[in-house]
Amino acid sequence: MAGMRPERPSRAPLVAGVVVGVALAAAAAVAGVWLTGGFSSSASTGAHGHTGPTSTTQGSPTTSPSTGATSPSAGSTPSSGASNVVTASPGAASNPKEPSVIAFLGEYFTSINTRNYHKFFGLLGAQAQADISPQRFRRGYRSTRDSNETLQSLSTAANGDTVAAVTFTSHQNPADSVNQQESCTRWQVTLWLASTGGGYVIDQPPPGYHAQDSPCP
Repeated sequence: MAGMRPERPSRAPLVAGVVVGVALAAAAAVAGVWLTGGFSSSASTGAHGHTGPTSTTQGSPTTSPSTGATSPSAGSTPSSGASNVVTASPGAASNPKEPSVIAFLGEYFTSINTRNYHKFFGLLGAQAQADISPQRFRRGYRSTRDSNETLQSLSTAANGDTVAAVTFTSHQNPADSVNQQESCTRWQVTLWLASTGGGYVIDQPPPGYHAQDSPCP
């Protein structure tokens, strides 16, 4: 809801210096992330957001999370049609955008866990796409497995982007972790999502953004 691990990833939304710095970078990058899922992570952009997770040192959302009608997935209903199950906190579930963001995050984390570069690439905005190559994607997420993805909050940035604060856990070979020692990392990442009319793509994070990571207990 995940920096590139090879070189102290910033598991935020797949921005060099970011993935998913989310992860991704869980995750994703970026994890990832980027979502810093694995990069910045998950996407990042890998994995690699934050709620309390917002580790946005600059460019914080200028509007508070919306409190629209409760969506059908209120509480922690998993996304449908995606391999990765992404849940939502009660606060995020009350936002009208929650269903579409949950669906996007499901695709995002699934692309990382299945090593699907083409799918991952298609979830990025033009600027973020310029920062990721098939080689960098494989290197950043080669041993990443993201799980326990939770959308913690939703808000709106000054430029209109939907700001998604996400937490998740990444498992990886210790050598591929942010400190080359952890086989399990907990991530708090923020993804800036630009609307495309039919969905979202991961936008560039504000200058100074960093995902937050800590070793699993």
